[in-house]
Amino acid sequence: MKNEMKLSAELDNDIQLFSQSVDMDGGDAEIVEIRQNDKLLARYCSCNGVRKNCPAPQSPHCDCTTNPPSLTCV
Repeated sequence: MKNEMKLSAELDNDIQLFSQSVDMDGGDAEIVEIRQNDKLLARYCSCNGVRKNCPAPQSPHCDCTTNPPSLTCV
């Protein structure tokens, strides 16, 4: 991984956005978490310009080796 989950923004209603860049086969991916009052609301995965939203408690699985990337929620 390039870096750890970092606070990217704080919005109204105690909503926080955290992001993490990840090196993956086939390209770079970014994981974004949306939290409110320390509770996970959703996670997004972005890979080579394609994005997938996964509501909590699911997590995104990013496969950047396919064209287009294969993004699923697990």
